[in-house]
Amino acid sequence: LQVAEMIITNFGEMFPRGCRMVELGSGVGFLGVVAVKAAGMHAVLTDVSDAGIELIRRNLERNSCPTLD
Repeated sequence: LQVAEMIITNFGEMFPRGCRMVELGSGVGFLGVVAVKAAGMHAVLTDVSDAGIELIRRNLERNSCPTLD
């Protein structure tokens, strides 16, 4: 949650709008969703398991984030 708060609070100073990020081992994709929604970043989210990828995909869709396969 601290990283999410940092992204939301300081994204203008730390991350130029539209910049790109890669999240390795995203789990459910929480930080990626925050980065896309709050900071307007382009994010690539990864996970080692197929179940993790499916959770990421569902959470991106639920939060109206663009997805690519």
